[in-house]
Formats: sequence, C-alpha cells, structure tokens
Amino acid sequence: MRATTLAAVVIGLAAACGPSSAPSGSSSPAPSGSIAGNIYFPADRLPPLAIYAVATDGSRYYTVEVIQYQTHYSMVGLRPGVYHVFATIRPTQVTGASATRTQSAARFGGAYTKFVTCGLDVSCTDHSLIDVHVLARETVQKVEPSDWYVGPDFYQLIPGGGPPVITLPAAESSYPTAARAAGYYAQLRTGARLVKDQASCPANIACVWLGAERDGTAAAYFPATAGSNQDLYACASYLFHDDTGWKDLDFQCNPVSTPFPAVGASGRLALGMGETGCINAHSAPGLTARVLVCLPEGTPVTIDQGPQYVPLSDPNADLQIEYWWHVANQGWIVHRYLRAAA
Repeated sequence: MRATTLAAVVIGLAAACGPSSAPSGSSSPAPSGSIAGNIYFPADRLPPLAIYAVATDGSRYYTVEVIQYQTHYSMVGLRPGVYHVFATIRPTQVTGASATRTQSAARFGGAYTKFVTCGLDVSCTDHSLIDVHVLARETVQKVEPSDWYVGPDFYQLIPGGGPPVITLPAAESSYPTAARAAGYYAQLRTGARLVKDQASCPANIACVWLGAERDGTAAAYFPATAGSNQDLYACASYLFHDDTGWKDLDFQCNPVSTPFPAVGASGRLALGMGETGCINAHSAPGLTARVLVCLPEGTPVTIDQGPQYVPLSDPNADLQIEYWWHVANQGWIVHRYLRAAA
C-alpha cells in the first residue's frame, strides 16, 4: 500500500531570486554532470520546491528550483562526486503582510532514500539516504527526493541558513493594465522569477515569462511558459476587467505544448469535484442564455472565441461562472469546465 497524506497542504506562492547553481564557497569547473528525476509530494498539489544535492563530505552543495505543480526536475552543473539529494518547500514572504511565514526548523523535509526505491510502501521502514554518484558529462536519472514520511528533525539542516525564500509585494486590489496583473500573478501562482524570455532565465532557477496579450470582452489572457532548465510547462494567466481595473481570475500550468483554454487550442470538458451530469453550452455568454446542448464530461473541444467576462448580478456569486469561452460548433461554455487534454 502506497503511503498517503491525511490532508492537503495549502501554500501561498510567489517568486524571487533563488540560490545559485554553484556550490557553496567554490565555482564549478567543467566538465560537470547532472541529476534528474520525478517529484512527489504528500498533498493534492505540488508546492514550489528547492531540490538540493549535498556532497557527502559536506564540501559543497547545488540547488535547482521547481515551480508549483512541476513533476520532474533536472539539476545541471554539478562537479563530479558523491551526493545526497534532498527537497524542501520554498516558503513565501509577502512584504507588508500582517504576519511573516516561518518554518519550525531549517531542516530538509524530503530526501532520496531507500524508502523511495522500495516504492514508498508503508511496509518499508528503511529511510537511509542513497549515495548518488555524479560523473562528468553524464546525467543520473530517477533520483527522486520524495521521502517526506519522516519526523521533522530526521534530515540534516539546510545549508546556507535555510531554504530560499520567495518574496513579493502584497497583491493590489486591482491593476491599471492587464499586463501588470498578469506579471504579478504569474509569479504568485508558480513560485517563479518573472523574466523576459527563456534566454534570460539562469540555470537551475525557476522562471516564468509571458507571451503577447490576447484580448476578449472585458477579459484578457496571456500565454506563458514556466519551469526550470528544460522542464517547462505551458501556462496562461486569465484576467477580467471591472469598474476598478484588471483582476486575476485564474492561472494554469500544464505539461502540454500550448496552454488551454486559449483561442485556437483544443482540450476537453471536465466537471468540478462532486459535480455530476453534463455541461451546458449556451447561445451567448451568460447563464440566462438559451442552452444549445448539454455535453458529457470528457468531450473534446476547440476554442474559437473568447474570453468574455459578464458582470455579475449577484456580487456574492462565484466569479468563474461568468467567464466564458466559445467552443466551436457547440456554444459558450463556462471557464471552469475547460481542461487541457491529458
């Protein structure tokens, strides 16, 4: 039986400069090696993490950042040697917030151990660290620092004084431009540094960059890309405009080639948790518009118009139900029922 968690972890996300990819107190001479592997976390969502490779003799360490939801990492530029691999959550500091987030102890929470190699099975009791031998010009695969099932003081202290902290100013209630809102929430929702393009992103640092603004009716979205090194996700920032300015509606990242929903992109329909039945396609944006067809969950769809934000008649209603996209040959469908293809 695979070990599971009892509760999901809810974490605020933001972005700032992360730790250097070079080892502590030394530069990394060429040639170097790499490590890579999948990431697991005992919660419904993967938070932004920092993966560490710490030399077994304590002489140096390297890090790579991963964004929220990222399920694979690759760490480059390691000096050949023997390492232990750990993981830690990158905590958030929002400037001007009423309370400052702190961790109870500056120790690693996850690691690559024998518990991982025996399948995270509860019958396995061996949590000893595994030596990872890094060679020049080679990548060690399947190094998965996914053993989070130990006590809070089990693993060693995090070198450098603790995990890298993600820092952002407090969110504004609304923004004067869609671009400004998209840039802020792209960082907040991914735990990545906002950069101009991939070439501007340093090695082993989590970055996000925005594409061109796509305008709808009182709504806009920005295609985006986020991740670290070559582990990149197609993302999008979705915004709406009311009498006070631009506001955030949603930010999504998926390991697909293009973001969805987006005009010209294809995906599928999905019901929310606990919902049953089918999904209505309307003749116009708005719940009062005529229902043209009710489509079953899983129906493949292609977006050809949108987005469109319809002002709410009930200020306490869910904003997502009034953000609409037009599905080719079907009608207008609510944003929250549109999902990227698996």
